[in-house]
Amino acid sequence: MVVRLKTHIIAGCLIAALVSDVVGAQAQPLSEQGAQIFSEKCALCHDNSQYMVNDNGPALFGVVDRRVGSVEGYAYSPALMAAAARGDTWTVTRLKKFLSGPEAMYPGTGMPMHFETPNARAAITAYLKTLTPRK
Repeated sequence: MVVRLKTHIIAGCLIAALVSDVVGAQAQPLSEQGAQIFSEKCALCHDNSQYMVNDNGPALFGVVDRRVGSVEGYAYSPALMAAAARGDTWTVTRLKKFLSGPEAMYPGTGMPMHFETPNARAAITAYLKTLTPRK
C-alpha cells in the first residue's frame, strides 16, 4: 500500500511538472521564445543590434520590412542580389518562407540553418519584429 501511494505521488509530481512546463512555454510570449531560439541558433552568425559586429551573416536589426540584400558591406549571393534588384522586402511571410529553407528560396545563400516547425518560424519572426529603433 505504501509503495502504491509513493508511486502515485511520484507520478502526480511528474505530471504536475510536465503540465507546468507546457503551460509556462505557452504563456511565454512568442517574441521571447524567438529571442531564445535566436540566441541558441542564430546569434553565432547574425548580430541583433544596429551595428554589424558579427560579419558571418548580415545584421538582423530592423530586418522586418527591410529590402532584401541591403545591409551595407555584406557580400550577398547572386540570388539575394537579384531579389534586391527586384525590390523584394523581408516581410514576415517572406522571412518565414526563407527560414523554412533558405537554399530552396534563394539558391547559393550561405545560410545553412533552417527551421522545420511553423511555431519556431513564427517565434523567430515575432522576435525579429522587436528589433527596431525605439521611438
